[in-house]
Amino acid sequence: MTAHVDCRQAMRLRKRIAILPFLCLMAMAIPAYPQSSPIDLMDLSLEELLNVHIIGRVHSASGPSGEDDTRWGFRYRYVLTMFEDYKDGSSDLSIPEVLEQFPVVPNEIKQCAHVFQVTYDASEDMSLFAMLPYIRQSTDHVRRMGDPFTIDSEGMGDVLVQATKSLQPQGEHHITLTGGLSLPTGSIDERGDTPRG
Repeated sequence: MTAHVDCRQAMRLRKRIAILPFLCLMAMAIPAYPQSSPIDLMDLSLEELLNVHIIGRVHSASGPSGEDDTRWGFRYRYVLTMFEDYKDGSSDLSIPEVLEQFPVVPNEIKQCAHVFQVTYDASEDMSLFAMLPYIRQSTDHVRRMGDPFTIDSEGMGDVLVQATKSLQPQGEHHITLTGGLSLPTGSIDERGDTPRG
């Protein structure tokens, strides 16, 4: 019985080996085309870069007629910004040097922003944009006399709305008009918990 199974396995192996040259010939017969690489903007000269026309609209043939149905765009960004150290021109200043001139100074400012963005392509040459940030800030302070303290605040920042319109190209020139408005939705009178109250 064992010899019979080994004979079957040998037959299968011979068939597979016989098919292998045929598959190799088939693979060689299929033409191979090199992949065209996208333009690398780093390789362009300044003049070539200024002449590149970049279209910001997202195109997808998802509609029944093959037309672009992607008009809305959503984006989220997390931005962390930290401020520390003091300078006088190009010279670094220590905290004690700064405290000689001011009774209280921020030692470190840490700001985290969750930025929500929405874009809408109203037409081929017009797009609308809105940005809403949610900001959390923590500022560590040191004093000339007394213990250090921290002020924390958080809330919505100013909303930005913007419209961009592409005008008809004039030869090599392409003009884009952008107008926007920053709406003062963020608070400017938040009061933190300070030693003075």
